[in-house]
Formats: sequence, C-alpha cells, structure tokens
Amino acid sequence: MAGLNQEQTEQICLMSEWVRKKLAAEGTGHDWLHIERVRNISLQIAKEEGADLFVTEASALLHDMIDVKLDDEHRVPLDELKRRLSEDWKVDPGTVDGILAIITRMSFRDRENIKTNAFQKKVWQFRMPIGLMRSAPSGSPGL
Repeated sequence: MAGLNQEQTEQICLMSEWVRKKLAAEGTGHDWLHIERVRNISLQIAKEEGADLFVTEASALLHDMIDVKLDDEHRVPLDELKRRLSEDWKVDPGTVDGILAIITRMSFRDRENIKTNAFQKKVWQFRMPIGLMRSAPSGSPGL
C-alpha cells in the first residue's frame, strides 16, 4: 500500500490538530497520548497488512471523538464529525463512510459479536493493552 498523497497528508494534519486541541484537557484516559498510541500501533499493523493508511490513520485519530465515555465538552455528535470530515477536511464521501463505519462499529467491548478479518483481529490483540494503559500516569512505561 502506497503512502499518503499530499492532500491526504494535509487532511490528516488538520484532523490531528483538531483532535489534539479538543482532547487537551480530557481526563478519562481518552486523551491525546492515548490517541497517539492507537495511531502508531494502527499504522504499524496497517503497513504490515497492506491496509489503507489514510483510512487507518483517520480512524485512529477520530475513534474516541463520538464515544459516550467522553464528557460533553470533549465528545462531538456523529453528525458534526461527518460534517467536519466532508466539509472542513474535504474527505471524499466513500472514505467518510468507511471511517465512520470503523469508529461506530469497531468497539473493544463488542469484539465478540463482530465478524472480523485478519487485519481487525491483529488490531484487537493490541486494544486490550491500550485500554489498560489509558489511565496510566503520564510518563509511565507502556503503550
């Protein structure tokens, strides 16, 4: 799988900056450091499996933004996230649908009820340690 083109790189930069600012003061462990860990591990697996790097990185960046575990200050409605993807970041409609499908349907707590492919199974192997490390103090070892 080829790397990102210039437009995708710019889109990822915009998403990344928005998420980082939005989660700057988030206190449940779904903060920017968690997003960075998920992003890095997801990209590592995506490269090994030949997955779409743009969809993988965008999904990793945005995966917690609609999560009910976030308080109202940090969580965004699904419609707003879809609008940002489409209008603010100019992601094509098919890719928007793919990203939203991933972040709305791939949940660690529902993993037993979802049919997964080999790539998704590898991601699940890493999600438990990531979840456990969410509340680790800043600067502690681990993910």
